[in-house]
Amino acid sequence: MKVTYRTADDRERTVRCDAYEEFETELVCYDAEDEPIATIPRERVVSVLAESY
Repeated sequence: MKVTYRTADDRERTVRCDAYEEFETELVCYDAEDEPIATIPRERVVSVLAESY
C-alpha cells in the first residue's frame, strides 16, 4: 500500500508499506519483516491506498 502525507515543509511524500497500524495520533508503516519504517502524525496523512497486483 501507499501512504501519502505532508511533510513539515508542506510537501507531499509517499511511502510504500507492506502493512500499517493506525493509532489515535499517528499511523505506523511496516515493511515485509514487520519492522516500522515510518511514523506519520495522523493530521499529516493525505491518503492510504491499497495497491492491486
